[in-house]
Amino acid sequence: MVVSPPPPDSGPLLEACMGAGATLVAIIGGLLVTRYITLESELQASQDRLKSEEARLAEAEDDLRSAKDELRRAEVEYVLDENDVYKYLQSVVVNDGQVEVSKVRNLASVTEFSDEDLLSTLKAWRDEMAKAVGHPNLWNSIPTDKVQLDSWSEFRRGKQLPVSVEIIWEALYNLIADELEERARSHVSYLTPTSMRGIIGSNGVQMAKEIERLRGFVDVARAQTDRQRVETSMAREARARISRPPGLAAGLVVLALLTLATVVVPILFLAPTPATLSYGGGVGIVALFLAAVVVLFGYMTWHVYRLRKLSQSSDGSKDGRQAG
Repeated sequence: MVVSPPPPDSGPLLEACMGAGATLVAIIGGLLVTRYITLESELQASQDRLKSEEARLAEAEDDLRSAKDELRRAEVEYVLDENDVYKYLQSVVVNDGQVEVSKVRNLASVTEFSDEDLLSTLKAWRDEMAKAVGHPNLWNSIPTDKVQLDSWSEFRRGKQLPVSVEIIWEALYNLIADELEERARSHVSYLTPTSMRGIIGSNGVQMAKEIERLRGFVDVARAQTDRQRVETSMAREARARISRPPGLAAGLVVLALLTLATVVVPILFLAPTPATLSYGGGVGIVALFLAAVVVLFGYMTWHVYRLRKLSQSSDGSKDGRQAG
């Protein structure tokens, strides 16, 4: 009776495949863990940068909004800088009345601003006019026998006044001074020159300059806001790129396949004692191991190719900026 020799022990082959696979899994797993930790740090840094850029953008938008509001206020004051408007406000204060926007529109021929814009300025002016009218001793100190009175700046020199809106106080002074000068002229028999003290609305030139200055501020604030919007958009894009790193998911899939093919499968075949494989089974184990290595090599090759393309595109952009 012929006894067939026992099948060869496949343990050494399986152990060799498992040892090599475990080494590869440890290396690739370590690299992926390191990459993940780096990505987490970069993501936190990009998040901090985005918050900073968004705060700067909010500040720039607030500055632009404030500059526009100041410009609108100055433009409203410019169109309301009329003698009849100041007389109307004085009458409203004396009679303890309320400002009517429709009357002011007719007096100043204003059409380009909303009632809300006009009323905001008119209320502030009315309150300032009431504060100015509430200083009778100040106005009683104006000489009543002069046909040529001092300018407002000369009259108020040395006086401590609660002035918030300069043009209202100057307007009230001019209204009172005009009346006093007219009375003084009626009591003299000779011709008197026209008052050189100034007329209501003489602030127009200064107001026009102020409007031009504020328009410059608005332009600067708008440009700063636009630049900050670009910076914020770039920060958002950078965070999005870091939060979705290319190749990380594929690397996890490759790591899982490598673990399954080179570690898990050999362990399953090593479970019986002794481990025996047919010729075809041995070839299959080796082929599975080699296939996993090829997949790993393809993954690394793709990474090298992608990094090379990024490097070339970065060099091209740098050359373009230098040429520009």
